[in-house]
Order: sequence, then structure tokens, then C-alpha cells
Amino acid sequence: MSAWWSSFGNDRTLQIHCFYEHDDLVAIGPFMLEKNTYRHIPVVRLTFMANGHSPFCDFIFRNLLNDKEIQEIICQILDNSNADIFVISKNPESSQVSRIFANSSSFCKHRIGYQPSLLTPLIHVNSDWNTFFQQRSRKFRKNINNKVNRFHRSDNNRIERFRVQSSKDPAVEAMIQIS
Repeated sequence: MSAWWSSFGNDRTLQIHCFYEHDDLVAIGPFMLEKNTYRHIPVVRLTFMANGHSPFCDFIFRNLLNDKEIQEIICQILDNSNADIFVISKNPESSQVSRIFANSSSFCKHRIGYQPSLLTPLIHVNSDWNTFFQQRSRKFRKNINNKVNRFHRSDNNRIERFRVQSSKDPAVEAMIQIS
């Protein structure tokens, strides 16, 4: 975490929340406070230590925590934060926290909004591939072309096409496992 923080922390304030039961560490919440705007209004956001370079981020829990205990931990963070907005992003939809947020509209009198995330980034393409590809930057196109060339030079590879309707599609799970 310290390497990530020294590279991306910038003007943010580090907030790592540790929760104990007696002397046993049961949860760690790696968060940061950052000044931002929401609909042109200046706000302070409390968010996971994640950015565009982070594939996902989550709490670190002791294995035996149930949903109610996790909700209590989140309530403690919300009740004791001076943030205007609490943002859970880059949280994989397979996580226990995502499941809790997806089934709730508030925590401890704090209203929440939730948008699920995948374990891996998903790019929505609203046109044919060639049109999409030509609209990308030269650097992006070069990077993709290099990867495709390496793929073609290696043996025993094949390309399959799938129409994915949701993040729960088995094809997405297979892509995540091999990526």
C-alpha cells in the first residue's frame, strides 16, 4: 500500500480504518479523503485507495464476519468521517460488501448509492470494432496491435466471439480467470 500511496496519494489524506475485537484485528478499510466536486459543488469524498490503475479494491476482513458485523463496521466509518460523500468504487461484485450494498439503500441513517463493478475492466463498444479502434489514440492502437501480434506469433491460440449480456455471463468469468 505504501508504494501505491507514494505514487498516487498526491493531495489526498490517507485514512486506513482498523477494527478490533478485543486484541484481534478483524477488518481493515483502506480509504482516502479527497477534495472533489459533485455536480459543480465542492465536496470531500471518502473512497477506497484505488484509481484507474487499480483493478479492484475491498475491505480486508477476518473470515468469520457476517453481514451484520460488516454493516456495523461501515456504519462506524460513516458516522466518524468528515466526508460529504462516501464512494465505494472498484469493489468487485463478487465481494460480500457489494452484496450488502446492492441490498440496501441506507446505512445508519446515511443514504447510499451503489453501482457494481466487475473484477476486471469492461469496455463498452457501441459500434463495430474497426470504427471503435480507429477512434482510439495512437498509443492505444499501437499497444493493442503489439498484443495481437504476440498472440498470433504464439502457438495453440484461438479466438472465440461471445455476445455478453451481463457481468454474470459465464464468458466474462472465463475471461477473468485467464486474464
